[in-house]
Amino acid sequence: MKRGKSINTHIPNPDQDSVRIKTVSNSVIRAYCFPRHLIENVKNYLQRESANLYYLFGYDEKSLEPCIYIGESADTYRRLKEHIQEERIDWNFAFVFESLTEKDLDTTATRFLESHSYKLALSIGRYKLVNRTKPHQPHITRGQKDCYLDCFDIIKLLMNDAGYLVFKSITDTEDDMTFYLKHKTTSGAKGQPSSQGFVVFKGSAFTKTFTKSLYSSHKLLHRQLVKDGLLLDKGEHYILQKDYIFPTPSTAGQVITGTVGNGWQLWKNATGQTLREAMEGTDYK
Repeated sequence: MKRGKSINTHIPNPDQDSVRIKTVSNSVIRAYCFPRHLIENVKNYLQRESANLYYLFGYDEKSLEPCIYIGESADTYRRLKEHIQEERIDWNFAFVFESLTEKDLDTTATRFLESHSYKLALSIGRYKLVNRTKPHQPHITRGQKDCYLDCFDIIKLLMNDAGYLVFKSITDTEDDMTFYLKHKTTSGAKGQPSSQGFVVFKGSAFTKTFTKSLYSSHKLLHRQLVKDGLLLDKGEHYILQKDYIFPTPSTAGQVITGTVGNGWQLWKNATGQTLREAMEGTDYK
């Protein structure tokens, strides 16, 4: 049975914007978390010639899609400065991970974790990966892999705790929490509540028309999904090409149907309960 973890955060300068240094009890992993404008503040921490794993977060300027670059280096400060000069990603926040003991996170470990992170982030699909090449996974023993994956669990925990859910599955609730939307403007959609909002599943049908009363922001979101290729024209309807998180059940329902409506009433489970009825007495809000 998994047990709880205690996360410790050190703020070197609590009176102003500061780097956050995070550790987990009984773990050798240490994280430096900081916005881009504080890069000079981490220079002294990252000058040592030790292997680091790092993640850079930003947004695509055209689509505003969240992006991530995953890398590893033994000279991380220099690499981060180089990334500022590149147009690959206009990053605004960084996580840099190191080990308190060199043997637990050496170059082989960081290369494995870079590759593992890339594959997992790609499969989950919350962030657009901007690495130009797929990281190479080194040859390691089964024992090394188990050790490195233990380190990755801590990395994932620290990033989740900070709100960067790149490695958290979009569909993070129980199977019996699937809800369905049936409406005259579409052939049907399904999804489920999530810690980040409401997930609409791949294959759901979206309307091609809007009522005059539909919020302009919802119309713009619908058009953006079409422009980005997430909604594919299939004749009478658009079909969603991958799971997508909407901020609320109502936003999801209105973008799908093209009409104004209460998502808590529109979405129903297999027994006919509305989302509101099913969520009464639960922690979901």
